[in-house]
Amino acid sequence: MPRDPFLIAVRSYLEEMRPYWSELTVEQRRRDLNTVAKDLWILRKSGKLMNVRPDKINEADVGALL
Repeated sequence: MPRDPFLIAVRSYLEEMRPYWSELTVEQRRRDLNTVAKDLWILRKSGKLMNVRPDKINEADVGALL
């Protein structure tokens, strides 16, 4: 498994959306999602999340993130 599967999913998502968004929007979403990734790792290290894999994030994880 890659070291940070969330950021790999972010990159893929942004590339798929690039044709539909302006470059400024893509950059803003990239920054926002990088912040989410950092927050997920902080929660993971503090024991509030079990993992940061996008396919494993559940409702409780989203609640902890919020």
